[in-house]
Amino acid sequence: MEDIKKNKDRIENLMLKNQQIIWKKHRKDMRNKWIENSNGEEWFKKLIIENKNIEEGYKDIIDIKNIEKKKRSEING
Repeated sequence: MEDIKKNKDRIENLMLKNQQIIWKKHRKDMRNKWIENSNGEEWFKKLIIENKNIEEGYKDIIDIKNIEKKKRSEING
């Protein structure tokens, strides 16, 4: 039983390590984009707007799914 727990811990640690590597690369890429861009403030504003647009898209999808669920529940009701 203890061996299984150790193996599970190793797998989780490996997954965390891989995630850490991914985030480190992402931060490095973001920093490089920031440095390459002559006007960092403008680039940052574009990034915020892009993230807001993505977030609004997800909200729209969620709203549509919620409306569909309500309609189904009213029909099955």
